[in-house]
Amino acid sequence: MCGRYSLFASVADLRRDFPELVVSHWGEPRYNIAPGTDVPILWQQGNHLSLDTCHWGFHPAWAREDAPRPINARAETVAEKPYFRESFQRHRCVFPANGFYEWQSLPGQKVKQPWYLSPAQGGLWYFAGIVTPDPCTSAILVTAANPQMLTIHERMPVILEAPDVVSWLDPETDPSALTPLLRPYPKTMSAWKVSPAVNRAQADDPALTWPFSA
Repeated sequence: MCGRYSLFASVADLRRDFPELVVSHWGEPRYNIAPGTDVPILWQQGNHLSLDTCHWGFHPAWAREDAPRPINARAETVAEKPYFRESFQRHRCVFPANGFYEWQSLPGQKVKQPWYLSPAQGGLWYFAGIVTPDPCTSAILVTAANPQMLTIHERMPVILEAPDVVSWLDPETDPSALTPLLRPYPKTMSAWKVSPAVNRAQADDPALTWPFSA
């Protein structure tokens, strides 16, 4: 799954990948983005790519108020599940990120070890997502882990290359053409253990992303 991530890049960093990006809002750097908060997303608005904020916790307008608000949707079933199907077909987004956290189960221990994963080549990742447009709620798509990730956890976010983002966001793209993008990340990632301080959702400090040894 993907339950925490970081975004401390600048608008200039985003515009290296998307020069025509229209920015509606840009907040402070965040080193421990947690579910249930408003998060930056990129999506297609009319004829331009827009950076906006959206609630992380998916909830279609037609769903009951007490219905689940999932933060992730499985890539393998997102096209068929009624809860997600319309958004996958018509309302897609991406979550820009500098990296994400995952927790590794350790044999014989109740406490899990947090890891931080980021692009080995530097730059930003773009997690494939879906949204409900009004009100804006969102979920990150997750898929099977790649071999490197599998040593930590069996699932990972769907990570799009920047050239694929435009096709992903275009509402005119045939959803069936997007299936090849819903795969484990094919490149090597940077990965290291981080402090258990990240377990506290309210923690937000650059040091959370730094290598840590007990």
